[in-house]
Amino acid sequence: MDPTPDVNIIMTMCCLSSVQLNGDNGTRVTVIDASLRGLFEVTFGGLMELTSSKRK
Repeated sequence: MDPTPDVNIIMTMCCLSSVQLNGDNGTRVTVIDASLRGLFEVTFGGLMELTSSKRK
C-alpha cells in the first residue's frame, strides 16, 4: 500500500486583540482569518463599546 501524500494547510491569520492576563498567567490572543479582517474589526469594535454588564 502506497503512503498517502502529505497534506499542507496554509492559513494567513492576523491578530485582532491581545490582553495580558492577571497574575502573570500569560496572554490571551485573538486571531482571525486575514481575509475576514474588515468584517471582524467592525464587529469587535461594536462589542468593545458595550459595557461589561451588557456582554454575554
